[in-house]
Amino acid sequence: MQHDYPCARWCRAYDHSLFDDEYPKGHGAQREVTMSPSMKWVMSILLFVSSVGYAQTGGIALKASINIGSHIQGVGLGIHGYLTFNHIQCTAGNDISFYLKSLGGRKCFWENRSYAGLFYGGGKAASISDFEWGNAVNYSKYTHQFGYSYLFYADNARTSQSSGAFAFEAHRNRLYFENDFFAGQGKDRFRTANLVFRHRELFYAVTFGLRLWTGETSGVGAQQALVKGKTSYFKDLSNLSYGQTSHGILYVGTEYLVGLGQVLKFQCGMDAEGVRNVFQNNIGHAACLHRDKSKAVKYPRLDGFGNPTFERGSVKSSETFFQLSLGGE
Repeated sequence: MQHDYPCARWCRAYDHSLFDDEYPKGHGAQREVTMSPSMKWVMSILLFVSSVGYAQTGGIALKASINIGSHIQGVGLGIHGYLTFNHIQCTAGNDISFYLKSLGGRKCFWENRSYAGLFYGGGKAASISDFEWGNAVNYSKYTHQFGYSYLFYADNARTSQSSGAFAFEAHRNRLYFENDFFAGQGKDRFRTANLVFRHRELFYAVTFGLRLWTGETSGVGAQQALVKGKTSYFKDLSNLSYGQTSHGILYVGTEYLVGLGQVLKFQCGMDAEGVRNVFQNNIGHAACLHRDKSKAVKYPRLDGFGNPTFERGSVKSSETFFQLSLGGE
């Protein structure tokens, strides 16, 4: 679970003036003020920003994290910041964590997660600001916002990858969708998808989420199988890295601001192959989305030994999912 400690925050608004003319004492002539080339660039930028009437605000926060749950247990430290220029918001951050356990059966490993995002806000002035710090958070003064974030996960568990996310917010309702396809990958490997709907109020929020995990998908070709009288194209990942693991987590959660930047979170739901099969195979890889049916490759449900199966009776049992956290994402 994550614990939020905003350690520093700043904001500035620039007006349309820089400095008054300076005159040597006792003389009526103006004194020439010299500046270095780099300083001239800085002053030119500030003058441009002020001349077009943009208001600049920003913030930065440190976050300590602790995660306790059925699937994820770990601690970490992160730094997150943002800048807004009228309708434009830029975000960036980095989290480094040590996990005792995590998705895919990974144990005792380090993970570094970094991101950078660009968002555009509009609509009326927001009456309630977000109490969260992190990726795709609406720090602006607007009720509506849309944007994109690029993320990169680096770890020593052989599951490093890039990912991308789109987020849309309207009247404190935010939809966040992360997938490696949005970063130009589209391999479905490891952190397959993260879809979250979040509604927030002044001190609390409710969430509904979906998280999908698949093992390594590169290195094997597609096979054919006759399933219910139809030809299906699939991949057997059982001999690849983490290929005998998968998750389809569907959950509901709550968040509550308990004070001093601390956000208490709880999520509960289920981890089932049926969930992953519906969202990853039946929806995400539907044959109707591909002109070439052989491109609609599916990743079959796994049995209790981690091998692919098309028999419903041999699919591995569902698990209860729960996660307790303080702050974070």
